[in-house]
Amino acid sequence: MRVLSLFILAVMASVAQALAPPSPAADRRAFLAQAAKATAFTAVVSVATPAIAKEEYTLDTGDVVVPEQNDATKKNSGSSLVAGALAGSVLLSLPFFLPNLLRLAGINNAKNPTKK
Repeated sequence: MRVLSLFILAVMASVAQALAPPSPAADRRAFLAQAAKATAFTAVVSVATPAIAKEEYTLDTGDVVVPEQNDATKKNSGSSLVAGALAGSVLLSLPFFLPNLLRLAGINNAKNPTKK
């Protein structure tokens, strides 16, 4: 973790230096030279960091055993949530398409029953 934070700090410093606004007297060549230096520094740090962090990295997890869970109730809890969301969306949008459903059912002028 310490190596990662040092890497991020070094990259941020080089990027900040490369993207800093140049002085008014500086021209494009000075900016490109500054950006090239920052890019080279970032490349060197990126290549060197895995070699430094190699000593801190390990895949040894010890004797951790994950217990099996045979809960059938957990599988069905999500389906009721989905069914509730679908039913709620149909109920909330029903006023918008109810006149079309009534028209398809054969009822004339579902919005204004006085007109025929």
